[in-house]
Amino acid sequence: MTLLDRCENERKAALRKITNRRYNTSEKGKVAKMLARLRYNASHKGKTGARRAKLLARYGITTAQYDMMFALQDGKCVGCGRPPKTRRLAVEHDHKTGRVRGLACHNCNRHLIAKNTAETARWLVAYLSSDFDGRTL
Repeated sequence: MTLLDRCENERKAALRKITNRRYNTSEKGKVAKMLARLRYNASHKGKTGARRAKLLARYGITTAQYDMMFALQDGKCVGCGRPPKTRRLAVEHDHKTGRVRGLACHNCNRHLIAKNTAETARWLVAYLSSDFDGRTL
């Protein structure tokens, strides 16, 4: 039985319960949840296809390659080393060459990595490791 057949069977069962009108109050909640789940599944149908197409068109990678990078990074951001909370890890890439460097969380991708180049990163490391203290002037 395919997923579509199972969803269709669940939908028919929910409709039978609704049209039967001989269910108690505990079944009303079950039917409402079932219908909500069916509506959600119908509205989100095909989202993985859109994701697959986006990954391939924008970055030239497949979902399998994304999953392999995710596994290689132990499911953590390449910048801060934390696992994602609400969003998927973004594909961190070089805009000039198109090279995919890894997966980063939204904050690291937008602020930490995107704002720096190899030259600015070297300057930033030198700046942060200096002994300068403005209070001693």
